[in-house]
Amino acid sequence: MRVGRGWNRAIVAIVLIGLVGVIALTAELRYGKRDTPKVAPVAGNVLDGYTPFGGVALLTIPAGRTWAGTLSIEGSLRNAGGSAAIDAAAIISTTGDGVIPAAGPLLDLRLSVANSSAGSPGNQSVGQVIQPFTVFATGHGPVTLTTFASNLTQVSFAASGALL
Repeated sequence: MRVGRGWNRAIVAIVLIGLVGVIALTAELRYGKRDTPKVAPVAGNVLDGYTPFGGVALLTIPAGRTWAGTLSIEGSLRNAGGSAAIDAAAIISTTGDGVIPAAGPLLDLRLSVANSSAGSPGNQSVGQVIQPFTVFATGHGPVTLTTFASNLTQVSFAASGALL
């Protein structure tokens, strides 16, 4: 039995459609579905904090939860005319039992200004650091992000993220 040209074309079309489907599925598995919209976190999972002071709690992550977000520190340092050199620091740290990464500094900003001569307007240094972080509060207890500031003229600490 002889198959006509119409059947050959139909078989080729079916094979091509199958190949296109396999290629599309492979790309989706490898790179993820591209038309999937990003979903905003539930309002109760949004966890942000801001303070212009060192020595305070920026935010607290409940035990057994994970926080993913961005930490930032902005600061400035200025000395008056005739002043000695000054070094300053601003730090965001984690405190708590069983925190990952381990309890301690996460992000810091260091500034310094040189000494200035009498009668000069003084020296100034300004800086900013921004970094994404993920912090895991294992089931041992809550984790607190705390702030520290030393010798800064102005400082602000911010954390913006969500509980996963």
